[in-house]
Amino acid sequence: MLSLYPPAPFEAAAKEAERKEQDRNLAELRQSLDKEYRESIEEATKGPPPATVRAYEAVYGYLPRGWPPVPLQSGQAALKALP
Repeated sequence: MLSLYPPAPFEAAAKEAERKEQDRNLAELRQSLDKEYRESIEEATKGPPPATVRAYEAVYGYLPRGWPPVPLQSGQAALKALP
């Protein structure tokens, strides 16, 4: 419903605080995902390729695109920010 009155100052402050909390949570999530991604890349490259990758190479004669996995560059995020 459309209100004839502007929002009260405390409502605007509450919405701003909620937005900042969501931004902090999203930043923490991205940081956590990036760390897990880097660790999974390190783990994947320690041993031999998975069976599916070896089978692909046996059939086609070359490794599939994306193998070996490439670590993220500095400042690059595993997940891109939404517009």
